[in-house]
Amino acid sequence: MEIRQINIEYCSKCGIMSDESDRYVQTKALPWMCVFQVRRGKCTVSTEDEEKLELNSGDFFIMASNRLHTVECVSDGDGVECRWAYVSARINKGEYLDNLYEIPFAVKDGSKLGVLFDTLFASNDLFEDYSCYYDILRVIFSLSKLKNERKDNSVIRAIEFIEENFTSKITISTLASISNLSPSRFYAVFGECYGVSPVNYINSFRLAMASEKLLASEIPINEISGEVGIFDPIYFNKMFKKAYGVAPSTFRKLYKRA
Repeated sequence: MEIRQINIEYCSKCGIMSDESDRYVQTKALPWMCVFQVRRGKCTVSTEDEEKLELNSGDFFIMASNRLHTVECVSDGDGVECRWAYVSARINKGEYLDNLYEIPFAVKDGSKLGVLFDTLFASNDLFEDYSCYYDILRVIFSLSKLKNERKDNSVIRAIEFIEENFTSKITISTLASISNLSPSRFYAVFGECYGVSPVNYINSFRLAMASEKLLASEIPINEISGEVGIFDPIYFNKMFKKAYGVAPSTFRKLYKRA
């Protein structure tokens, strides 16, 4: 395949560090590829299709977009610290990179990515940030191969709708209509593509957005709940604790941005 153009549509960086917590856990699925580095402690990553990976300090994993996964970082006696970058890029103004290519799950020798992450997280300059993101994509390309099969584009349209409208009520009938499928067929195709039901995907996406807001702001938790489309604060707290292992208030106190 000839690559003529690569366009980054979304990118962001974040991380957490805590000397008080011996464990950090999150379950999420997002519409962006995630490049994740363990800096302190040990990490286990597991996916819905039972892939499991164990990482040590300095190791990376790369998670393709829209794939539900659980990350658990455990202290080795010195707290926990990790950092990650989200990147969404289209190839030749068409499909997304990780819909076209098999992305590596584990990167045990992450020296190249480590240097790029050091530069990215030290930068306060937008141009330097984008240069780092493109260099990160270059490394990922060097480790990837073209897929024989790709995800159903009709379901990808539903994913894009979720990304743009997660703050509002989303019904399965709406997603099925966007995908030109019946609700029952939509459920089946979505599960085949992403290994999780559309309802679980939506909830995981909303909670992941909430976790970013908890780390990046002092917005009251009840307001964050509404901002991510979960309008019952009690239900939000219950869901968040199940996905992240602690209540939202505790999550905010334990962790600070790396």
